[in-house]
Order: sequence, then structure tokens, then C-alpha cells
Amino acid sequence: MNAIVLTTINVPRVLGDYINNCNKYDHKDVVFIVIGDKKSPPETSSYLSSLQGYDIIYLSVQKQEEWLKKLPAFRDFLPYDSVQRRNIGYLYAAEVGADVIISIDDDNIPLPEYDYIGEHNIVGKTIKCKAVSSSTGWFNTCSLLETVPPRYIYHRGFPIGKRWLPEELSYNDEKRRVVVNVGLWLGDPDVDTITRMEEPFSIRGVKDPKARFLLARGTMSPFNSQNTAFSIDLLPCLYLISFRATNSDIFFGNNNFRYDDIWMSYFSKIIIDHMGDAVCIGTPHIRQDRNKHNYLTDLRKELVPMEMTDRLADLLPSIELNEKSYSGAYRELIEQIDLKVVHNDLFNGEQQALLEQMTEGMRLWSDAVSIVRQEV
Repeated sequence: MNAIVLTTINVPRVLGDYINNCNKYDHKDVVFIVIGDKKSPPETSSYLSSLQGYDIIYLSVQKQEEWLKKLPAFRDFLPYDSVQRRNIGYLYAAEVGADVIISIDDDNIPLPEYDYIGEHNIVGKTIKCKAVSSSTGWFNTCSLLETVPPRYIYHRGFPIGKRWLPEELSYNDEKRRVVVNVGLWLGDPDVDTITRMEEPFSIRGVKDPKARFLLARGTMSPFNSQNTAFSIDLLPCLYLISFRATNSDIFFGNNNFRYDDIWMSYFSKIIIDHMGDAVCIGTPHIRQDRNKHNYLTDLRKELVPMEMTDRLADLLPSIELNEKSYSGAYRELIEQIDLKVVHNDLFNGEQQALLEQMTEGMRLWSDAVSIVRQEV
């Protein structure tokens, strides 16, 4: 079963497009899980009730509080008015028996020419495909996109210190099991605010619309939590990094950590490589009609994460894993981060305190996954 998961503070009318796509390509084994928030409009529930033909689960604030009673410690790492409440949706998808979690934003519109579920259902399958490797150790997904006007852009969260380096790309056939499928976007792509402030642009297409690539072992690339499908086997690694609701002012008083999915992707890729599985990049494509943002506010929220990401990127290669399961490797990863990252002199005192809080949340996520899996 596929579970499409989203958080929203709007009426998620985009779900009508997903239902139409599911009907067009005859996919019935799909459940929609919508995570509300304190800003969600009152009419959200009635709108979702009006949609026909599919199981649509709306977890209102009240229902979330009730469900989280079994996870009281982890609940403190899920501030309101925060996209990180999507973590609840991932756990709930496991509870209802999903095999594949497809994570979307409420401004991601599926394109009718793509069998949306069918394309993402590469997850869990072993395929033979070209694997891309970069001489820098980092591959930029946005290099696959065509922009108007023409320009070279980087994916949000791509380390600043790894950009604009001379690189050689190589492509070799590999046969591996896909545990993450990263779809691409038309319209408004997922880039950082500095890129958006330089000049207006949009994505008009993908250089090879039918192409798919695996990420070679040892080649990192950020991926996000929109138009991305995950195997349920990867659930122990899918924690969207969050901090306690009593967070400091390091993010300007806002608990919505804008690199939550980016750091998750980096931690996950280390473990995926260790397990011998793969991340796939390509189809299906969606159109993103991005919700309105204040660029100056976004920039303030991104500056500290950008700085920390650069330093984190330099330390990731030092992480070594031996465990043979995703849950065991994630626990081992946490210990490695505690040992090699948290108290590293590359980070100042306030940043080290945040990293301590991060690994605390990661441990509680691991515990939460174990509790939910025991109940299934």
C-alpha cells in the first residue's frame, strides 16, 4: 500500500489532483494522510470528507494529541506551526500498513502525463540503472533541470563549500534495490533563498524527461520531503530534524528548521550506502506553485543552517557503520554523530547545544519507530 503524506495550513485542494491521477492510472491501494496544524482552516475537515473513492485520514491537532499520548517524550520535539509535524504522518503510515511513503507539499501538483503512483513504485524494487558518481563526492540534482532564463542553480541544502568546484561525472551500470525515489519539479524548484533573491526564474523542463539515475555509493546529494517516496524499511532513518518547542533564538524564534529534510537525507544516504541499497533520481515530475514567502524572513532562518551544513558536510565522511539493519545502523549513526560531530570545534557553543538536542530527538524518533512497529 502507498501512503501519500502531507502537512498543511491550507485547505489541501491539491489532493483532488492526486485522486484524479490515481483514478486515471487505476491505483486503488492508496491512503492519504493529512497532518493539520493550529493554522489549518476550519473547512479542511469538510473538504477532505467530500473527496470520494479513497481512504483519507485527517489528523487534526486534537487527534494528533490523542495519538501522541503513547509517545510523550517525542511529542516535545514536534512544535506546532512546523513542517516537522510530518514526522507524525510517517509514523502513522507505518501504523496503517504502508509499504511506500510518498511525501508531498500542498503546493506540489502532479502532472497528468505521469502515472504518479506507478513511477514512485520503483521503491522496493531492484533495478539496473546508470549510477552517477562525482569526483567531488557531491552531485547537484538541479543540474538536471532547464531554467528560464538559463542559469546554473543548486538544490537547497547543497553545501556552499561544495559548490562551483571543478568536477568530473561518471556513469556506470549498477543493480541495486531502490529505497528512495526522488521526483523532480517544474515551475518553482527547491533552492535556497539566496538563489531566489538573485533574479526571478522558473523550471521549464528536465534535460532528459525520461531519465533516471542512481546515486553511486559515496556520492552525496540533498533530497527533500516533497515528491519523494521512501520504502517503509527506511522508516528508522526518516526523522525530519526538529528541536524542542522551547528552542533558542538561533533560528530567530522560529522552530521550523528549514534544513530538516536535508539533514535527514544526508544521514539516510550514509546508511543506504552502508546497506547496499540506492537512492534513485528522476521521475515522476510535478509542478510546484510555491506558496507565498517572505525572502528576508526565509534568509534569516537559513543562514545558521547553511553554516552548520557546510561544517557537517566535512565531517560526514568520518562516520563508520557496522550494524546490519536500518534501525541498528541509525542508532549507530547517532553514536557516531555524538562522538565526531556534536562537540567538534567547528561548531560554536550554541550550535553544539543544538546538535546535542538533535541527537536526543533522533534517539526518541528511533524509540517511537520501535513502539509503532510493535503495535502493527
